[in-house]
Amino acid sequence: MNTPVNIVPVLDILNGIVVRGIAGKRDQYLPNQSCLVESPDPLLTALAFLKHFQNEWLYVADLDGILHHRPNFEVLKKLAATGVKICADIGVRKLSDVEQLFEVGCARCVIALETLPNFEWLATLVMQCDPTQLTFSLDLKSGIPLHGKLSQTPPLEIAQHVHELGISHLIVLDLASVGTNMGISTIQLCKSIKTTCPNLTLWTGGGIRNSQDIQNLDPTQLNGLLIASALHDGRIV
Repeated sequence: MNTPVNIVPVLDILNGIVVRGIAGKRDQYLPNQSCLVESPDPLLTALAFLKHFQNEWLYVADLDGILHHRPNFEVLKKLAATGVKICADIGVRKLSDVEQLFEVGCARCVIALETLPNFEWLATLVMQCDPTQLTFSLDLKSGIPLHGKLSQTPPLEIAQHVHELGISHLIVLDLASVGTNMGISTIQLCKSIKTTCPNLTLWTGGGIRNSQDIQNLDPTQLNGLLIASALHDGRIV
């Protein structure tokens, strides 16, 4: 389908298989069921996405890495070998995590607010890496930054600070909306971020109901849309 923004399919991986993310309640995530593929196998799911949507990018939330410090590097290597560009969140906490992610062929490394040690660490990382290969994920839950020390900081302020550090690719993701089929809750924040930092490449996601939600988006305010449930349920074709 022709859309105003790029569709970026999402794989949530837990215990090595694709799971269905709903409202950030990770203890309730179940093996994924999809109209696109019969198995929750990550590679088969990625190939199904490519077949149906010809997507340039694939976003991988590696919950084994994020939650348990056990990234699925072999799975990521297989996904990268398909030729799709992989943007992966493995819960990066040190430089070696970033290096290993690129070694297995991923195109972008996500630095997530949820697992961010502090901004001083991020500033150092930007100097040690190619910042054009880094993506910052502004993780929220019901609009509140998902980081204990920054829970009272306005999300726009966090986005501005990250951009000032030299990162030009940002994801805005409210976990409370993921998999809920209730519409995209982050559009106004994304507009504010783009107005303040027009050179940012900006993705968002969570709550997409159908194709109309996508057609209503302004491509000058948003570059990519992360989608999982609506694709698996056949609500977007």
